[in-house]
This record gives sequence, C-alpha cells and structure tokens, in this order.
Amino acid sequence: MGSSLRQQDDLERATHSTVQLLRLNCHMGTALDPRPQRREDCAMTRPILRGNVDATGTQRRIRALVVLGWTMQDLADQCSDVMSRRTLSAIASGTRLTCTIATRRIVAQLYEEMSTLPPFETISRQRALNRGWLGPERWTGLEMDDPWVTPWPEARPRPDVVAAIVARQAPPEVPTRAEREAAAWSLLDTHGARQIGRITGVPEVLAVRWRADWLKRNRRSSTP
Repeated sequence: MGSSLRQQDDLERATHSTVQLLRLNCHMGTALDPRPQRREDCAMTRPILRGNVDATGTQRRIRALVVLGWTMQDLADQCSDVMSRRTLSAIASGTRLTCTIATRRIVAQLYEEMSTLPPFETISRQRALNRGWLGPERWTGLEMDDPWVTPWPEARPRPDVVAAIVARQAPPEVPTRAEREAAAWSLLDTHGARQIGRITGVPEVLAVRWRADWLKRNRRSSTP
C-alpha cells in the first residue's frame, strides 16, 4: 500500500516535459525507456575528441530546442554525465563562446533527433521567445555552425514584392519587414548603406551593419 502511494506521488510530480518524452518514445515504439538514446551509448563507439571550437552552432541548436519547449534540464538529462545543465545554459546565454568538439557533436545529434517535434508550451519556451531566441524553422537548410550565416526572416518574402522594391516600383502589396530586408540583402553588392535604406525602407543603421558583415564575408572567402 505504501509503495503504491509513493508511486502515485511520483507520477503526480512528473513534469510536462517528462510526459512529452514519454509520448515521444511510445510513438517510436521504445516505451521501456522514457528518454531518447543516451549520449554515452554513442560515445563508447567513438574516439574521445579534444580541443575547443566556436560555439555558435551549438548555441543556436540549444536555443532552438528550448524554443520548442524543452528545458535545460531535459537536454542535460539526454547528455548524461557528458555535460551539465550549467554548461548548456552558459553556452545558450553566450557566457561561453567556445565548446569542445565532443559537446558540439552531442548537441548536434540531440538537435537532429528532437528539432522535428512539435512545440509545446512551457515556461522555458515563453522565456526563450521573450529573449528573441529562434526556433528550428528559422534555420531550415542553413549551416548553423557558420557564424556568418543569418537566419530566415519570420515569413518567407514574396519574390514579386521584393523585385518591385529593388526596381523602385510600387509593389503589388504592402511589403512586410521580411520583404524589405530581403530586398536590402539583394542590394548589398551594388549599393551603399544609405542608398539601401532609402530604397527599401530598412533603417540605415541596420543597412550599415549588414553591408559591413557582407564585406567581411566576401573578403574572407576571397582570401587564399
């Protein structure tokens, strides 16, 4: 009787994230383990990688998973003893700008497994959205580990509207912010920041920063 009451109390204390994990694994036919495969199972078959690398991609992946509703503790549980909640939080917040090669690989594997799941509401998700963190849909098809790669805008721009802005013609519909920004990006190689601001309506300060980034990127790519 006492054992049953304790089990009932444990179930009542289960978090929403844990319930989501249980549903995920039941759907995948692995109900015996309420969590995806642990990282140490994979690590035992790979050589230990040492050295630090830029944490840009790792930060983006952690943030994207939190936007879906997962907590830092959920992610740390999947990493077992490899990394702690504190380490994940430091990378996500930008306190740590580098991480180990092993950390980047583990987080990338975790992201591949969990980023396609639908979002669910948690306090962590709301906090992440309030901070401006981006979900997986903003990085679809992009190289997340490249610091120079910028995310997709909130809505994909309509080509005809963008073309009208670039041609300095009246667009068929009222341009969205994403369409003005897409037009600005297409003019970076032919116009100065002030001209871009006047043509597209994008703030000149933003155009200056984008053009500077574009020049740095092209200078880097042209360096042998």
